[in-house]
Amino acid sequence: MPRDSTRAIELGIPHHPGFRKEDKTYWCNCTCYCHGIMKELPRRTYTNHRAARQQESEGGPAVAPAVLLPNPRPGAYDGEHIQQPPEQSSPLPQPELPVDDDDRRSDPSGGIPPQDSSQGIPGGMPGSPEGEQSGEAMGGGEAMGRAAGATEDEPESDPAAIVTIEDLKVALAFVERIKTAKLERELLDLGDDPDLQLCVELYITLGNTSQKAYNDAMKKLGRRFEEATFLSYEACRKKVEELTGIIALLDDMCPNSCMAYTGPLAALQHCRHCNEPRYRTVGNKKILRQQFYTIPVGPQLQALMRSIEMARLAQYRQKKTDEVFEKYVDEDGNVNIPIIEDYIHGLDYLPAISNGDIKEGDFLMLSIDGAQLYEHKASDCWIYIWVLMDLPPDMWYKKKFVMPGGFIPGPKKPKNEGLGMWDPLHDMKYLSHPFFIFGTADGPGLAYLNGRNGHNGYMGCRLFCDIPGRRFATHSTTYYPALFKPANHDIPGSNHPDVNISELLNTTTHDRTEVYEERLKHLISSGSITVYKERRKETGISKPSMFSGLDPSHRLDIIGLFPSDLMHLTALNVTNIILDLFRGTADVHAPDDRATWKDWTVLTAPHWVKHGETVENFKRYLSSSIDRPPRNPAKKINSGYKAKEYLTYVFGMLPALLCDILPAEYYTNFCKLVWGVRILTQRAISQHELQSAHAALLDFVVGFERLYVQRLPSRVHFVRQCIHNLIHLGPETYRVGPQNLISQWCMERTIGNLGEEIRQPSNPYKNLSERGLRRAQVNAMISMLDLDLPASLPKGATDLGGGFYLLSPTDRRQRPMTRNEVAAFLDFALDLDSNWQTERGGGVNCTRRGRVRLPTKQIARTAWKEQQKSPDAPLRISRMVKLVEDVLIDGQPTFQVTIAEVAYFFNATINEEEHGLAMVSLCAPPDEEILRHSCNALWVTELESGENMRVIPIKLIKSVVSLLPCPFAAEKYFLLEDLGLDVAYLDSSTFAEDEDEDDMEDE
Repeated sequence: MPRDSTRAIELGIPHHPGFRKEDKTYWCNCTCYCHGIMKELPRRTYTNHRAARQQESEGGPAVAPAVLLPNPRPGAYDGEHIQQPPEQSSPLPQPELPVDDDDRRSDPSGGIPPQDSSQGIPGGMPGSPEGEQSGEAMGGGEAMGRAAGATEDEPESDPAAIVTIEDLKVALAFVERIKTAKLERELLDLGDDPDLQLCVELYITLGNTSQKAYNDAMKKLGRRFEEATFLSYEACRKKVEELTGIIALLDDMCPNSCMAYTGPLAALQHCRHCNEPRYRTVGNKKILRQQFYTIPVGPQLQALMRSIEMARLAQYRQKKTDEVFEKYVDEDGNVNIPIIEDYIHGLDYLPAISNGDIKEGDFLMLSIDGAQLYEHKASDCWIYIWVLMDLPPDMWYKKKFVMPGGFIPGPKKPKNEGLGMWDPLHDMKYLSHPFFIFGTADGPGLAYLNGRNGHNGYMGCRLFCDIPGRRFATHSTTYYPALFKPANHDIPGSNHPDVNISELLNTTTHDRTEVYEERLKHLISSGSITVYKERRKETGISKPSMFSGLDPSHRLDIIGLFPSDLMHLTALNVTNIILDLFRGTADVHAPDDRATWKDWTVLTAPHWVKHGETVENFKRYLSSSIDRPPRNPAKKINSGYKAKEYLTYVFGMLPALLCDILPAEYYTNFCKLVWGVRILTQRAISQHELQSAHAALLDFVVGFERLYVQRLPSRVHFVRQCIHNLIHLGPETYRVGPQNLISQWCMERTIGNLGEEIRQPSNPYKNLSERGLRRAQVNAMISMLDLDLPASLPKGATDLGGGFYLLSPTDRRQRPMTRNEVAAFLDFALDLDSNWQTERGGGVNCTRRGRVRLPTKQIARTAWKEQQKSPDAPLRISRMVKLVEDVLIDGQPTFQVTIAEVAYFFNATINEEEHGLAMVSLCAPPDEEILRHSCNALWVTELESGENMRVIPIKLIKSVVSLLPCPFAAEKYFLLEDLGLDVAYLDSSTFAEDEDEDDMEDE
């Protein structure tokens, strides 16, 4: 008998599995196949689930068989590592989630209805003593030391915020869902089929063209090779999907992005937040209104590991870990790492390895961010990716190793982001145990991941330190982490005394996690919405993190999972408040007056216009390695100024541009910020540098409040969370390694290159999702077929070893050196061979070379070629280099840094040994007084081309730098280095070419 769908909706969802006579339907909620969700099934499928239901009813888990990982890393996994359901996978309370019968009847779908925010939990909140339902009943357990005025509520504008007790129950239900997520899919093999392999390779190669281009190519090949069998585009796409095992899991969602119809919300027919229907009706047909894509990470890892090369690269983490314990850990277990280069050097990772808390497995980092697909159109969406942290850091940023995780359409922000996103972390049934090490997002996005209140909350520190917030007025619902109590300021909840900064930093990740778990238990035992809101404010927690559902043996402590996001913090947030202050555009609250800001507002009109022109004119002097030179800020600061532009402008140029116009104490304070950020954006950081940067940032934060806030209540809003978070950057670097490596740069790059592939403006969200799915499948096929050939050397290039390559253009014949150059060369040669001059004598000839590629992937060029360009040519001067060499000072070995201009490169044979050399003009030492005044942030020097010549080995060159005309001292230059240089070039895999690429030889 056909099923009566109308009758089924009226009856709702049954309490128990089985056959329902009223509408002739079969229902099942087995955990093995239905994931514990009551679902209506066809009769045959219901029958097939019988064994699973029976086994569960007898008390045993119903677990599908595992699929072996092809080509596992040698010795990485064995049979005893097969994952079993954990007896206790989370220290969180495991409450029942009762749903009152009246609640079920209030929604025709039988799901969880919207709740009145004034309504408590029937029968008490899970985890609370029986019968404690009211705020008064729970009030006696206030053990958290809530500050006076805690009943003042926090802002409800945060889309991730829990606003009803029902929301909290749903969040807990999703935590439980995480623990039972499964995927049952095996990988297929390509086999020995050259026709199929050709189709797949063309499918990959023609990826950015139309389907017609592929089909036309297949037709032409078919006419030439009539005996071959070639697939159409659609057939090849399906074959790639079959071979890789990578498919998109599509889930329904609210068209306003409020929620996903997954987990405990799967049966709803209307959005819990906006009441929009799940389907639109056309005649008698129901059509889904919106879906989002999830791309499971398990099949992507399986496919990647089929490559021998990939398996070799994935041994990096284990080899690096062994090296650390061999070199830097003594017999007592003390760790002394002189230079921090990786998360493997971090204080969270190493003890976990030593204690056996971390077993073998694939280390994963998740990164999530929002993206606006079109500049002048509402087109926001959310994207998340997975990065395999077992690989060397220079692999993390490459397209083929970045695994798309999912795409959530906009145009509005999700209110329950994460609901339905995290199942894929356990969607792998093979002998690998994924270990989730980091989750990264910007400040607003992080609230979705960690379940915290967000950066506007009373306890808003993203690293869960105990700094309470302050409000500038009674009516304000936004809190600011000011250290010093404002004078004559007695607003309830904000009148706590000055905060000791050292006490905030004197805790470990483990300590903070224990506090978090206690506070979370306190929160979820709330008996009413009133009590819940009070506890949400005082604990800083809105709901359990979705990652609480992961087995603790497969993740770091919850607090340690979410490090600072150095990219957004330094390149966007801090720069924004600093420029607002210098320009006098920060918000002003009565009785404050911008006229009292005159000490620091030095970039107001008309100075701002001239300032912008100066920045724009610097472009010619910036090396070509700075891929986004700052535009004129006076014209473009509000028109999509990029993160890299802000970094170069604020932390590279402003120390020189403000040196003679900003009052001394304000200038010194700003330079401490610059110095600290420059160090912490490095790829490798010494212990001494890290201590210096940490001290500078602490001084900056304290000085910032003293100089700008001055204990005035109306200026409390200057102290944003980004200012406070600077005090944590040093300790966080000790904990997780250089933070630029794990910040949002990789995510931003992925958003950019996926956005470039959008070809359907009418439906950009679906098109973006499909491009992300295709990227995942193509990456897998490239690995499976070993199609990614290593980059070859350009024509005429010479490999010098160590990542240095001597490149063209090249002189056609040898030319004599000038007198100064000969003297410099003889000094170098005589250091190697004291008889060199007497044996050879006379002049010295050489064949000049025009460029060198450095290990940083930068291209160092020469005065020989650049000075041939006309003054109006679009030249970016890239001949200034930073030299670092070992020297003895007072008998102690140390590094000496020198800035030089490269005249040309050349090869020379001395003592029958070939040397790659550079002829350079050395700059004068930096101005000591300016260096001291700027706290090492401003290096001012002099350079005279062709003078102070020296010959150096090319391998002394550390990086390409920029020398910009000093705005306050004629005939002098100031040094500008590319912040985060190594990270910016981690995704470079080919030899960069520039305007010299066609000029391979010179007459």
